[in-house]
Amino acid sequence: IAGISYGVYSAMMGATTTPDLYRCAIGIAGVYDLPILVRGERRLYGNSSLSIAYTRRTLGTVTDRDALALISPNQRERADNPRIRTPFRARRR
Repeated sequence: IAGISYGVYSAMMGATTTPDLYRCAIGIAGVYDLPILVRGERRLYGNSSLSIAYTRRTLGTVTDRDALALISPNQRERADNPRIRTPFRARRR
């Protein structure tokens, strides 16, 4: 299973939660770790930003790191199959 952007989250969670269904997951430029995502959003935009408000609406409470870790592919303990993560960086020309 593979994904790009949000599809990475879906692919990684699919491979993590149903390893008997997917042998491998490939992710390109996506979300792998929700606690890191939220921390970065707060640092960049502040606690009262639209980005954090959106995150609260979609993920629920963003102050509970343990709750975010439970639904974060990188934080999950049970990953019996290979997961390939490919970061994306824009190149300056």
